[in-house]
Amino acid sequence: MNHVDFNDLYSRDIEKDLGDYWALDQYRALQSHRRIYDAQAHIYAAAAVKQSARGKFLSEFAEKSGVGLQQSMSMPNGTLAHYIHGENSNQPGIVEYASFLTPSILGHEYRHAWQHLTGTMAIPAGSPEEMILRDRFIEADARAFEFATAVEYITAVGVKNNYARCMLGAMESWSKEILRYSEDEVLRLGQDAEALKQAMRYVFDRWISLTPRAEIYNTLSIEALEKTRKPGRLSRLFKGQVLDVVFDMLDPAAPPEKMFQYRGVTPAFVDGLVKRLGQMDETGDENYLTQTAGLPFTHDFYTRVHDFRLERVAASLKI
Repeated sequence: MNHVDFNDLYSRDIEKDLGDYWALDQYRALQSHRRIYDAQAHIYAAAAVKQSARGKFLSEFAEKSGVGLQQSMSMPNGTLAHYIHGENSNQPGIVEYASFLTPSILGHEYRHAWQHLTGTMAIPAGSPEEMILRDRFIEADARAFEFATAVEYITAVGVKNNYARCMLGAMESWSKEILRYSEDEVLRLGQDAEALKQAMRYVFDRWISLTPRAEIYNTLSIEALEKTRKPGRLSRLFKGQVLDVVFDMLDPAAPPEKMFQYRGVTPAFVDGLVKRLGQMDETGDENYLTQTAGLPFTHDFYTRVHDFRLERVAASLKI
């Protein structure tokens, strides 16, 4: 059984000055502390994540469900961690991580485990647009819990803790903007559950609509479409990616029994999705998507979420 020295883990290491950690990028921040990337990283992170209320909930859910945690030396370039889900919602998956592991990274990946094992990832979509929106929402939700886990952990151990400071430095720039580059704001959110819930909604909205990262699915899919001209190949090439569904619907060689019934996004689909996706605990009483203010779930919002250029690219191919 691995033993964690909490006095060591949460010590206020004032001898090592990280400088302006708000200005650090993710890689430099993670490199600045041995506990984040040494051989014991998984022990520290697995213990530390439980210092966050959101992280504790997700960690205990993952442990109870049998979700694995292992290091992998074959992670895609730039990927810190990912969740490999089982074949169905009854089969737990594995969280794989590369060199770095922190409580916030675990919070993100354990949220994906929760989404998978509660069936949220498999909520039926009636159209390609709904499937795209569902998968965008799933990633945005994990980002929100990554943020909340970091804020609650840093509040618990204090901003003088270098392990905590590295997590602050490793945050996305827009997450730091939401925190106003302020230690006081971190502590305020960490001590005010309602304020943190609202901040999680800001993270969700920001990732969905404003950050370039949210467009990565479109970019990857467009590149694959442009390289592929033969019918039937895209479904295999796009396996595990979000936007293959659009091509499948446009593919004249696709079987007649298509999985979608209509185009566009229906209010009923989004209402059902956010009620399940925004749940913050086992009871489902707390929901950061339905109980906060944010971007309106309207047609204009959907239009911003979806990049219909993909359809034009697919339709223009000589199949």
